[in-house]
Amino acid sequence: MAGIYIHIPFCRQACYYCNFHFSTQLKNLGNVLEAIMWELDLRKGYLEEQTVETIYLGGGTPSLLNIGQLNQLIDSVKEKYRIAQEVEFTMECNPEDVTSEGLQHWRDAGINRLSIGIQSFRDHDLRFMNRVHNADQSLTALELIDESPIENYNVDLMFGLVDSTLEDWQYSLEKISQFQPTHLSVYNLTIEEQTVFAHLRKTKRLEENTTEEQRRQFRHAQNYLAQKGFQHYEISNYSLPGYSSLHNANYWKRIPYLGIGPSAHSFQDEVRSWNVSNNASYLRMCEQDEYYCSKEHLDQFDQYNETIMLGLRCDSGIDITKLSLFPTEIRDHFYRESEHMMKEGILISTDQSIRLNKDWWFICDKVSSGLFITKN
Repeated sequence: MAGIYIHIPFCRQACYYCNFHFSTQLKNLGNVLEAIMWELDLRKGYLEEQTVETIYLGGGTPSLLNIGQLNQLIDSVKEKYRIAQEVEFTMECNPEDVTSEGLQHWRDAGINRLSIGIQSFRDHDLRFMNRVHNADQSLTALELIDESPIENYNVDLMFGLVDSTLEDWQYSLEKISQFQPTHLSVYNLTIEEQTVFAHLRKTKRLEENTTEEQRRQFRHAQNYLAQKGFQHYEISNYSLPGYSSLHNANYWKRIPYLGIGPSAHSFQDEVRSWNVSNNASYLRMCEQDEYYCSKEHLDQFDQYNETIMLGLRCDSGIDITKLSLFPTEIRDHFYRESEHMMKEGILISTDQSIRLNKDWWFICDKVSSGLFITKN
């Protein structure tokens, strides 16, 4: 089940928490889009004619594209790749870009799943994060999507925001329950390096919420969304039955995917590669008709660590069959280091998998790192 990710590296303005690659200089959007289509053509053999079952337009803000640009991009993908008839085709969008006419155009173009970046329904939070939209625009956008021909959509929400309380988080959860999303991505606010928030923290102008409050909000979402019929199938992701993200599953299951555009990552045959995170450099590469990227060849220890990290993030857990394929020394390391976690109920073992008890999902990274193999 191969997938294609296309990175559209443009936004109207910079969100203060975001460390993804993007530019607010929209004048270069058309040129970068041409370069993206050049890369699509150049790398059409990467997936070795596998059928593409998921396509994801991310960013940045792909909903900045006008319908002509979007159609041109989608036609380029269809011409060069073998696309499954029932492809899951997701596009990220922001509330300020959602219109009734646009939604119909997006569906006509082949997009059958949206991921809308709401983050919060409190204007105070949105201003603090430097989001373009306000809460009223979010509500209007969700109403339009519910009335549109695109029935499958995700909503991004953030918890653990600066100074937020459990009551604030409950307000956002109640707001989203008034609509009909099939999927929710629920992220804890993390202060990433080289962001405005990181600078504010360094200069003592921002203080993160307490770990205990973040934990409370995480567990509250687990309980509240379960009551609403959502399945918590990955640490940050909830879905109604049958609506989990197929594209993101490529990442978690280590299935091959092709990344197109500045900063996009690809994975195939235990080789992870990524494009330059600079629009000007990416354009020069296209102009010179000379593709290059950075690569990392994953050895058995890297593969094991990824298997642990990604497996414990999901309710399906670590596949015992995949674990059995590693050399004896790696398997022995895992069972030796995990023994006390099994006894304490942190890890739950079955004939098919070993999974992380959901009571411990909030500190999944800590649990996973305790099972890693550190190379000298």
